This record gives sequence, C-alpha cells and structure tokens, in this order.
Amino acid sequence: MLLLHMKRYLKKFISVVFVELSNSLPRKNNKFFKAEIKRRKQEVIDTSQKEIRYLIFLHDIEIQELSLSIYS
Repeated sequence: MLLLHMKRYLKKFISVVFVELSNSLPRKNNKFFKAEIKRRKQEVIDTSQKEIRYLIFLHDIEIQELSLSIYS
C-alpha cells in the first residue's frame, strides 16, 4: 500500500519537475537543453528514490515497534 502510494507520488512529482524544467531552461541550444533536462530529471529521480527508501525504512521500524508492543 505504501509503495503504491509512493510510486504515484514519484510519478506526479517527476512530471511536475519536468514541466518546470522545460519552462525554465533557454531553448537556444537544443542539445544542451535536452542534456540538461535529462540530467536534472535523473537528479530528481535519485533524490526521490532516496526519500522513498527512507520512508519505507521508517515504516518498517513502526511495524517492528507495533509488533514488539503487541507481544510485550
């Protein structure tokens, strides 16, 4: 459930960032424009994946704490 929610969030976030990048970069040099968008998009994906891994880690800790409190 959490993973599905995070995937949706990631897709929406990437699409919003992509639109903002497209609007913010100058279009004079088309090769530079495409390379810069690809680089920034990858940065966003990497950062988002790290955030998702951290949230999953926190979720796992909460589950462990709940199971410990139940069995205590």
